[in-house]
Amino acid sequence: RGLEAFEQEPMIGPSKLPEVVQVNQVCNIEAPFGLASGPDNIIYIAEKTGHLVEWSSFKRTEIGPNPQQLVKLLDGGFAVTTSEGLLILDSEYNLRKKMLSADYGKIVGIAQETSDRLYFINHRSDLEAVYVSYIDLKVAYSSDDPKECHYKILFKVPDADPHWMRVDSGKFYMTDNKHGRILVFDMSGKLLATMVCPKQDLVGDLMDLVLFKKRGLILCVQGNTIQMFGLNYSYMGYRYIPDLVEEPEACSLALLLKEETDTIFLSVLNFNSVKILKLVF
Repeated sequence: RGLEAFEQEPMIGPSKLPEVVQVNQVCNIEAPFGLASGPDNIIYIAEKTGHLVEWSSFKRTEIGPNPQQLVKLLDGGFAVTTSEGLLILDSEYNLRKKMLSADYGKIVGIAQETSDRLYFINHRSDLEAVYVSYIDLKVAYSSDDPKECHYKILFKVPDADPHWMRVDSGKFYMTDNKHGRILVFDMSGKLLATMVCPKQDLVGDLMDLVLFKKRGLILCVQGNTIQMFGLNYSYMGYRYIPDLVEEPEACSLALLLKEETDTIFLSVLNFNSVKILKLVF
């Protein structure tokens, strides 16, 4: 089933799939993982070698072992997941808070919609459960102890293995690689929709996703393709990522959308590159 939603809506999206054209790429990035940008329009890249890289200057700042997913916080700092847990940094890359996986469980899927909350997916092996939780950043910053970082659980995610998440208008969009689907929940944990790609000869897990609201699309990266859905959660199809058509083992990970120019940035971990792609409608 390509669509499970509680309310059926007319098609919301372009009448045909956009073409995906490569504008540029940077190949001197060492194992790029997460991507982020803020009001300064600087693109930031998390390298699994232990650094954050500023795109414009290629300034590298060491932040710790194995940084992965990355969010540019609305207060100017950064949130980044690592092999050890979650780091919250200020705008100068100084540590503000640190949540260790040994204490809090595996943390992935970091996302932000308002400046006071940082959402994340919390895999608790001790409880054999997966939760969507959040940190109240104002409360967290009130303590000088970097390890004091209380969080609140919003809801449990049943029968799923989510690793990437976006929050938009109070809805939580997450990729689930246990069943190869995208789940959409409201703030209370009510399942609003399940998006599934029809079975195809495609390799790779579903990774990062973005809402391209101006064009009526939800984009999700999978291996060497970009999967496309309408805003009513209907499956529309996919496009191959330029230069990766013959590379089914490509490990494409993070998406960063520049909506005003129909441009997306895409990290490809095992090719040590970040691609700049244009969607042509």
